[in-house]
Amino acid sequence: MKIWIVILASSILLQATTIVGSEIGGRVESVYFQTTALPPLYVVPQELKAYEGIFRAGLQALPEGALATGALLLGGQSLGLTSHETTNLNTLLIKTYSRIAEDPAFKHLPSALSYCFSAQRQTNGHYFLYHPDRLEANPLVIVFLHGFGGNFQFYVWALKTSFPDAVIIAPSWNVSWYGGSPQYLAQALADAGRRLNIETANQWLMGISAGGRGGFAIYPELSSQFRGYVCLASVPEPSAVYRLRKDSRILMLNGARDPMVPVEYARKQADLLRRRVPSFTYREIQSDHFFILSQRVETFSIVRRFFESGGSASAK
Repeated sequence: MKIWIVILASSILLQATTIVGSEIGGRVESVYFQTTALPPLYVVPQELKAYEGIFRAGLQALPEGALATGALLLGGQSLGLTSHETTNLNTLLIKTYSRIAEDPAFKHLPSALSYCFSAQRQTNGHYFLYHPDRLEANPLVIVFLHGFGGNFQFYVWALKTSFPDAVIIAPSWNVSWYGGSPQYLAQALADAGRRLNIETANQWLMGISAGGRGGFAIYPELSSQFRGYVCLASVPEPSAVYRLRKDSRILMLNGARDPMVPVEYARKQADLLRRRVPSFTYREIQSDHFFILSQRVETFSIVRRFFESGGSASAK
């Protein structure tokens, strides 16, 4: 009952908060596609089994923002967040989902969380697809791998607001892209390419948190499809580093005050990457784990410069 009350309270806050201002045009779609590499079923941890019924009812009945903020209020401590950090992030999420509600591109867009947390075997794959109103020749394409908790709409919103000129493809894979399938990703990209009828030589892979770690494993498998890889708020596993090509173009961007990926460990893994990939770029932001929302403009300004430089380590 406590979980239900907290989530309902978050829903009321989200509905009461409005931020005036027009958003950039374009369209965001929820797309299902045929795949031969379906994601595994989500299994609720034993310690949370007692709440599974309430959780699944909420997935069907409540706005995504209310689910995200409610889960944070209840589980922030398990993420290593202090009560102050939890409160700050909750406020940030409420503001972000209010802006999403004001953005016409997201109107009537269903949440992907029911797909990510499905208790039944899926029959199709899923991805979010953003494209601007007018597609230019050889457009920038960003392929985004979500972190733990599912494929939240705020990921697409942050990218779309920062790169309104780009095509954004954000596939859903279970609760995170850690352990995700390269085959599934390749099939999602092929489906999006057919839908938009585009060919581009300017396609980049990006992953965040658990999806960033998963992206380091996937990138070597599909490197021919991407100009490079951007990892946000995460690090590679050592085994993944040695599978990277030496001419890979990689940007790793970490928070200097990240409790989930301590900066000392991020720097250690960055040194390991440098020895393997000479052109590797490492940057830090004075923020915590959630800098794509708290420091969105700075974050994606760094990423855009990396794209525009072609993945050069000299990009500042």
